[in-house]
Amino acid sequence: MEEEGAPTVWVEGKLNGIPFRYDAGTNASYGAVVIHDIDAQSRQYIFRINAPELNKSFEVSINNASWTLGDKREDLEKTIIPGSYNFIYSNTFPNIPYRVSEIILAYIDHSTGSKFYTVPYNQNLVGAEFKILSVSDKTYEGKHYKMAEISFHCRVKNPSNGTWYDITDGHGFIPFGE
Repeated sequence: MEEEGAPTVWVEGKLNGIPFRYDAGTNASYGAVVIHDIDAQSRQYIFRINAPELNKSFEVSINNASWTLGDKREDLEKTIIPGSYNFIYSNTFPNIPYRVSEIILAYIDHSTGSKFYTVPYNQNLVGAEFKILSVSDKTYEGKHYKMAEISFHCRVKNPSNGTWYDITDGHGFIPFGE
């Protein structure tokens, strides 16, 4: 069953113990969704919330659940489902092995021009976890979305200078889709 109306989109957590919360539609914050075909066999579903007033952004990318790219809506149905997701890891960053049903989380500090990723840090070392707790169908302005309730904790690292942050108590409602 699909629901019509503007979804309530937000992400919160703690960055090295300091609370943060980004609400789409509040304080000039806005969310964006993208479907990115990396190549003929790899697709990502990306959600990004930008908080220009705070000069910050938060991004989640989930790889498609099959190696055969099909209809985007059909792939979305198979990819954005409740469960635990592994973080992609590469010790040869920025060469990223896009594996199925794995995610990349990023925190961007626009005031310093720094982007912090989960990719260059082995998340197993910090017991990181990313879960989609529930999913509902949404239709907004004629476009179909999967609204996901998420919970997470992880470490993000700036590959340029080695600076890292622990993100804890992460929670939110974010869309993936068209």
